[in-house]
Formats: sequence, C-alpha cells, structure tokens
Amino acid sequence: MLKKNLRRHARIYLEGQIGVAFTGQRETTYPIIDISLSGMLIRGLLNRELDSPCTITLTVRRLDVMFIMSIASKVSRNAHEGTAVQFTTMDQLACSLLQTMLLYKSTQPHIFGEEFTQNYPFVVSENTYSATSTEMSSNTH
Repeated sequence: MLKKNLRRHARIYLEGQIGVAFTGQRETTYPIIDISLSGMLIRGLLNRELDSPCTITLTVRRLDVMFIMSIASKVSRNAHEGTAVQFTTMDQLACSLLQTMLLYKSTQPHIFGEEFTQNYPFVVSENTYSATSTEMSSNTH
C-alpha cells in the first residue's frame, strides 16, 4: 500500500523487523511501520533526541539470497505511533537494494521511479559493502 501526504517522498507499508544501534549501544530489533526513499517509521518510542545518529540494519530475503543493508541514519521525529529516522548515508549497493524493494512493494511504482530521478536525500558513498548478499543453503541431503 502506498501512502503520500505532506512528506517529501512516497511511503510504503512494510512488514518486517529492523535492527537499530545507537552509538555505544547494542542493536535492538523493532517492527517497521513504513519506509520511503528518505527514511522509515519504526514502531515504538526510542526516546532519543532529534538528530541522534544511529545505524539501521535491514535484512531482505528473496528466493535463495539474503541481503543485509546497513544504513547510517538519524532520528528525525518522535510521534505517538513510533519514531522516524532519516537516512543520511548508504553505499551504492544498499541504495540499489532500497530502490528495488520500494519498486517491488509499491502498487504505483511510477511514483518511486520519478523520485529516483531526483537528487537523493542522503549521501551515496562508494561501495563499502555494508550491504552484502549471501546464499541461503537448504539441508536437502
């Protein structure tokens, strides 16, 4: 389902979990409410000050491949339904995976396609391989 209101980018509802790690703390898992090209809304109040830096870890499984994206982010809003984080830096592979996920999950992919042609709301760094893929093996001996 696609949702766009006063926000800069269209959002999709996304079921799943993400890992959130703040500086000097262990990663904690939270459910995702929605995601866009610029960030995501996480269910639960993280009780963090605005602009607090964090690292988001998102794992996507498709067929026999698992992709793990690590994205530098910051807290951009605290609301009753959850905490919003804004993506600040991701490598080229993570950016491509995010685009693919948004297009795949959207009922109106042309909206996301138009957003992709504009300037990204975050820094796209050289591949640092923070997004990795691994084949998932099955035990079918």
